[in-house]
Amino acid sequence: IMIKLFGAFWWDYSQKPFNYKGIICLESSIAWGFLGLFFFKFLNGFVSQLVDVVPIGMERLVALGLLSFYVADFTYTMRYQLKAAEMEEEEGVSVVGRLKVY
Repeated sequence: IMIKLFGAFWWDYSQKPFNYKGIICLESSIAWGFLGLFFFKFLNGFVSQLVDVVPIGMERLVALGLLSFYVADFTYTMRYQLKAAEMEEEEGVSVVGRLKVY
């Protein structure tokens, strides 16, 4: 999605073995899998306790607040990236087909 929307991605696995277009690689996929297992095994209890702290009746308000924050952040980031792309086009820099690694 990042590549389609922004023409950029924040990592480059092209030097790693078993990579696909430098976007994913076997080593990182396995590491993310173990990290996911860690999250479910050890952090799930902590998150459950944290959720229990939210007062009864406030669940929807907290959920709507978090959703609003995420939508606002996504909207801001999208507008910022589109504006940056427009500025690059105005400067005469070709951005079509170019991937930026941050």
